[in-house]
Amino acid sequence: MMGESRNGRSFILVGPTGEIEWRADYGGPPNYTMYVPVDEILTQMQAVRTDA
Repeated sequence: MMGESRNGRSFILVGPTGEIEWRADYGGPPNYTMYVPVDEILTQMQAVRTDA
């Protein structure tokens, strides 16, 4: 991950063209993230849309 912390998870969503549509890094302790709710992914994707 970043800096001195190496624990954590990176999540990516690959679209039908093979390009990364969404990516997020979640840190390690104390809030180990093993699942990202779909609603959170959609909200983040909509926030950065350039075609709207």
